[in-house]
This record gives sequence, C-alpha cells and structure tokens, in this order.
Amino acid sequence: MNNRRPRILPLFLCFLFCLPTQAQSTQKQYDYLNQEFAQKAWPAVTDLVKNMMVHTLISQVESTDMGPLNAKVSNIQADLSGIPKFFPNQNDLTALFPATGKFKLKVDVVIETPLVTDPTAEIEVDLAIVLKAGEKEAIFDHIADIRVDIHATQTWMEIAALSFLTLGGSATLALVVPALIIAEYVFESEIKSKIDEDIEKELKKNLGMLQTILFDPKAPITYATPDRELLSGPTHPDLSKNTVNILIVADGYTPAMLSKFIKSTDDMTAALLEENPKGSDLLQPVSEPFRSFRKAIRVERLNLEVPKVTETSQRILASFYDKNSNSQKLSINNISRLARIGIQANELGADVIVILGNPHSLPATVRANAFGNLVLMVGGKDAPSTFLHELGHTVLGRLADEYVEKTDTVYRGQEPINVNVSKSKTSKWNFWATRPGKLLPWDKVTSGHVGAYTFGKGIHRPSSRCKMRDKSKPFCAVCREAITR
Repeated sequence: MNNRRPRILPLFLCFLFCLPTQAQSTQKQYDYLNQEFAQKAWPAVTDLVKNMMVHTLISQVESTDMGPLNAKVSNIQADLSGIPKFFPNQNDLTALFPATGKFKLKVDVVIETPLVTDPTAEIEVDLAIVLKAGEKEAIFDHIADIRVDIHATQTWMEIAALSFLTLGGSATLALVVPALIIAEYVFESEIKSKIDEDIEKELKKNLGMLQTILFDPKAPITYATPDRELLSGPTHPDLSKNTVNILIVADGYTPAMLSKFIKSTDDMTAALLEENPKGSDLLQPVSEPFRSFRKAIRVERLNLEVPKVTETSQRILASFYDKNSNSQKLSINNISRLARIGIQANELGADVIVILGNPHSLPATVRANAFGNLVLMVGGKDAPSTFLHELGHTVLGRLADEYVEKTDTVYRGQEPINVNVSKSKTSKWNFWATRPGKLLPWDKVTSGHVGAYTFGKGIHRPSSRCKMRDKSKPFCAVCREAITR
C-alpha cells in the first residue's frame, strides 16, 4: 500500500492565489467606473451642464457695458461630450473630464457700432476638470483657457473715418476713435474676467455632485438576511432586454432601521403598478406607462446594513448645496462603494440602479438626483411619487424637469436633447399637438406652454400638467411615449 501525505501546501497555495487580491478588486472598480459610470451615467449630465454654461456665457456677453457699442451673439458651438477617465493615483482615485483634450465652448459675437455692424468677436473657452478623491477628502479643480479675439474687415480708424464723413466735423473724429478703442478694451477685459469667474461658478453649481466624492475601497459592505429580494416581475432577469430590471439598494440603514427601507421599497414598487385612488379626478393611472408594462418590469431590492448612521465611508450618498435650485441635493459619497454595488448590479442584469438613502442620515429637505442609469433618492412617505418622477430622468425616458425655479429668467442656452422641453413651440411634439382627438381633455398637448427646464421664459413644455412638472400628476402623452420607447 502506497501511503501519501495530503497535499496541504499546494491546496493552500491554490486557495491563496485564486482569491482576488485587493489590487484586482480595485482594478475592477476602475473598470466599472470607466465603462459604466463614464459611458452610461455621465453623458446624461453633460447636455444640461453645457446648456447652463452656454446660457451663462450668452447672458454675460450681451449684458456687458460697452458704452456706445452693443454685443449680440450670432453663433454658438459647444461640445462637452467627452467622457471622463478614472485611474489610480497611489491610494487615491483621479478622474479627468474629459479623458483627452478639453471641453470646448465658442461663441461668435457681432459688435454693433453707431454706424456699422461689421466688427465681430470670437470668444473661446477650453475647459478641463480634474478630480482627486481619497478616503477623507476630494479636490475638485478646473483649468480654463479663455480667448477673446476682436476682428473686423474695417479697422477702427476706417470706422472713425466713416463716422467723420457721415456726421461731419473733427469733433466727431476726436470722440468716436477714443470711444471705440476704449469700448474694445473694456469688452475684451470685462468679458475675460466675467467668463473666468462665471464659468467656475457654473461648473461648481452644475457639477456639485463631484465635489463630495471620496474613494475608500477598504470600507466593508455588510449584507442583511435575506440579502436580496424580488418585489415584482419575472422570477429571473431576462438579459435579452425583454424586461426592465430595477435594483433598489439600501444606503445608510442600520439593522434596526432596515424595516423602513423595506417599507419604502414596497411602497415604491406598488406605485409602479397601482391604479388611481378612489375619488381621483384623473381618468388615467398616475403610474402609466409603467402599469401597462408591469409584467415586464422586474424590481429587486438589495438589503445592505451599516453599523452606524454616521459611518460615511459605508454610504454611497452624500449631499451638496445646489445653487441652481437653492436647495440641498443628493450626490455621491464613496464612489468605490458605488462601483462595487454597480458590478453586482450588472451581474443581476439591472438596467437602473436606485440608491435609496436613509432620510435620518441626510438633510431633511434633500432633493433627489438622477442621471443615466442611476437614481439617488431617500426613503419615506414621498418616495413613491419621487421614484416615478426620477425614473423619467433615467435611460428609460431621458426626460427633463418641467418645473420653474427662475421665474423671470429667459433661457439662453442651446436646444436641449430632451423630448419634453424645447425652445421651439411645436417641433418635438407636433404629432400630439395636431391630433387632439387622440387624447383625453385633461391630457391635451398644445404647441407649447411657456416655462420649463427650471426657466420661466424662453423654453416650452408640451402639457399644462405632467409628472415631470408635478409629481402628483400622471406623465403627459409626450413623456409616456418617450418612456414606452
């Protein structure tokens, strides 16, 4: 009989080397951020940021005091579509926005003199954003290169001579030439200083969610029992995309508080499927079009726990003060935790990830945020109506907000990509506006109601009431069509 010793050492070595190392795990997180966050979530942010920055740029150009001259923007070119790149920097994370090159904004300006409108100016702004995130702090910075070039087929002396011939008298020449030269200098210097200051403010306003990002890959993730529960829809996810898979993730709940998360998720799931309450004056469920497709919507929840509410490294959500809305808004805290949960969500086939925060760990009036395949929101009594509204912002609908926050402000940015807001009255929803007989009276779509995209003027919405304007209302026909597609 051949006696052999158990091969303990080879088995131990196999066990040791087969386990994923911290470096391998962290690399997977970078891969997720570069493939999922950068390419699915981030592009939904850039159009809004671009339009807000263009709005600011045009407003500042045309409000600059130039004495005898006026400035009018004649052409706009803007490209903020470049995706970011996430990569390790010692123990921290660094992100470049965009990964290569710079974001570009360019406007052509016609300068109107008392006699001619020939002189023009070109204003170009090149931007790059750098984010460095560690376990305890984030450094958010930007690099802006601003160029203001004034040129004309006629020189200022030729314009002055034209003034002299037209108006007559040496006094005219003596006044016009200095006035034009001074106006040129004032325009260039004022615009540069205004743009430099305002671009920074606009970036920080619209990208406030980046300023709270931390990176702590060592913070543990603790699962409750059961760790995952199916709330609605098919038993198994249909990865062929014949179903919509929504994963709701607990964030900041202690074991004692997890029942509140469960209650909120139950209510949110019911909101997708329910009919209107008795006595409602609405003839269509506020949950449409989700209710009609309820058999193809799969909702799961992921039950995660934290030892203490104050354990910020184990939370995905944070908040920042949003100057656009003058309110606290949800943002990302530990992006490493988001990446690890995101990797698991991908394995489960999730199309949309909803991070549901504990309202006791965040400011009382904090507002939700949604972009791409991510929804950031808090639990509580308003969670069901907020949930439906925020799903409209995601890849399921790509809808814009229709409510107004700046009542007297005229929108000056470019045409938004969202189907439910437009600078033109009829271009995007002409089909519904010209077929009123296909809709119920309360659901009427017109050529355009003024006020949307948070602006009171200069931009339109298709319906007088819609869930993207008022969370208690149904989606309008234009928004329902966008979600259905």
